Amino acid sequence: MPLPVAEAVVEDLTRAHRELLRLVDSLSESDWERPVPCDEWTVNDLIAHMIGDMSPSGPCLILAGILTPEFIADTPKGFDVRARNASMVESRRHFTREDLRQLLFDITGSLYTS
Repeated sequence: MPLPVAEAVVEDLTRAHRELLRLVDSLSESDWERPVPCDEWTVNDLIAHMIGDMSPSGPCLILAGILTPEFIADTPKGFDVRARNASMVESRRHFTREDLRQLLFDITGSLYTS
């Protein structure tokens, strides 16, 4: 992936993360418990899952040309991520929504300074 394209991807991710933080900040207490169309997850569970998927390593792998659309599309062919996702969400189930919001901020904040 050419550097200007990779830089544009990271810029788009940064903008999307800021929008996500705004959305999370707008959620009411009852919104956090609403079900989402992912297994039997709630909004809270989905945010707990997203924290792991939004680590700074993703943009770094994009910049390095490793995390390509093809790589992402091929991953499920040999690896079932459902158990990993369920384990990640379960490990964060005891976190408060403030904890989750702070983790989300910390992870996305590191993107701005990477």
